[in-house]
Amino acid sequence: MVQTHEHDPPPSPIVTVVTRTPDAIELAWTPQEENKDAIEGYVARFRLHEGMDWNEVSLGPDKRGYLFEGLVCGSAYYFSILSYNRNGRSEPGELLQVKTEGTVPQPPSHRTGIVPNVTGLSLALGAWRDGGCPISHFFIQYKSRDDSEWTLLSSRVLPDRDSVAI
Repeated sequence: MVQTHEHDPPPSPIVTVVTRTPDAIELAWTPQEENKDAIEGYVARFRLHEGMDWNEVSLGPDKRGYLFEGLVCGSAYYFSILSYNRNGRSEPGELLQVKTEGTVPQPPSHRTGIVPNVTGLSLALGAWRDGGCPISHFFIQYKSRDDSEWTLLSSRVLPDRDSVAI
């Protein structure tokens, strides 16, 4: 005689993206009708790169959404929401790839970003647009037209400086 469980593991929920900000992504989900009463909870999983280990958050059966905070601005994340009951976890549903808002910094035009003078030039750091992600620092190198090698001026100029002279 073969005996089976009264309830199999539940199916994975249907997941949607609610909001995106530079450092957070909010997801919402709806359980599928099949076995929805047998759900004992959810596992919200996320990772920054494919192949990395999943970060997991366990959530109760009445939870229908989650705000993933502290994410890296302008970065794509992978998300998966699983449901579970006493017989195990659902199969992973659709793997969502969602990007936080923001892009890399945008340089100013040569006219506004580089100000020449008699002995050198000045870089207008305040003219850079942050692309929606805070600029942590500037890495500044220079070379003359005839040189093949770049010379490092500074690898960590903070964005609170309005300009740097070369």
